[in-house]
Parts: sequence; C-alpha cells; structure tokens
Amino acid sequence: MFSLTTKLFTQRFSQLSIQNVRSITSTTPVLKTEVKKATKGTKTKKPAAAKKATPAKPKKKVPTQKELEKPKKMISAYMYYIKEQFAKNKGDGSTPATDAIKIYAKQWIELSESEKEVYHTQRKSALEQHEKDVAAWEAKYKRKPNSWTKFYSQHYEKVEGEGLSHSASEMKRIANLWKQLTPEEKKAYDSK
Repeated sequence: MFSLTTKLFTQRFSQLSIQNVRSITSTTPVLKTEVKKATKGTKTKKPAAAKKATPAKPKKKVPTQKELEKPKKMISAYMYYIKEQFAKNKGDGSTPATDAIKIYAKQWIELSESEKEVYHTQRKSALEQHEKDVAAWEAKYKRKPNSWTKFYSQHYEKVEGEGLSHSASEMKRIANLWKQLTPEEKKAYDSK
C-alpha cells in the first residue's frame, strides 16, 4: 500500500514545479511559522534595560617636579631601630615581615632608655640635615612677591601699627588704595 501511494504522489506532482510542490506539501507548521513571522513585526519590543553607569576610574595624579624633589618626611627613632633589625636579620627569611615587625615592636618596648638613646641621636643628626634640605627646597620653589603683595604687606604693617583690627573692611580699604594708585606708583613697588 505504501508503494502505491508514493507512485500516485509522484505521478500527480511530477508536472508541478518544485516551488509549487513545496507549497502544496507543506503542512500546518509552515502556516504557523508564517503566522509567527507576521505577528513578530507587530509586537512591541520591550525597551532595553538601562545599563548601569560604571563610575569612571579616577586618573592617577602625576607628581610635579616640585613634588618629586620635596624631601621625604623624617622617620622616628623607632623606625631607625626597625631598619637596623631588618638589616641584621636579612638572611633569615623564615618569618614574614608582619610577624617580624611585631617581634621588633615588643623588643623596642623592652629596650632601656640608654639603648634607645642611640636611635634618638641618629634621628637628631638626620633631622639637622633634613631641615637644611627642606630650607633649600623651599627657597628653590618660593614665589617672588609681586607689586600688589609688597604694597599689601607694607600697608598691613601700618594697620597693625595703628592698632586696628584686620577685619574685611580694613582689607578692602587697602585694596581701594591700591586701585587708586597710578601705574607709575605701582611700578615703584616692583623695584622694592
């Protein structure tokens, strides 16, 4: 029976083109897909979920030449002791640095004042050199006062001498005096 139906089928549809055969042989699923395709275009799409704004990473601050040349802060006598202990026990890598610091801290507490004095003198001698370095650094980057600054400081001293308060009204009075000066008088403060 099966072969009879296939013969009939082939005879009947041999004359039709391939496209017609496909449309005739198609079953309901094709209609469903056509319906689905038709309805797909008419459906409203859900709006895409708003993406969470990721905070912008802060840019790394590039140190200026002035900041690079600034002398580092002084270390304490305790830090001189810690540095010395690390230098002594450099070959012993069995304990982590955090544990070693805890041990050194306990030892520092147990040291007598005379033993600690060695590290205090190291700090004092380094402090003198540090103060010289800081003074040289400040002198290198100190801004030269302009004519307004010189005028202001001169009149500021007069306000102090008169015993007047340094209120905002007095400062405004000095600013008005500066505005009343001629350009030649202002240039005189540049040369001072």
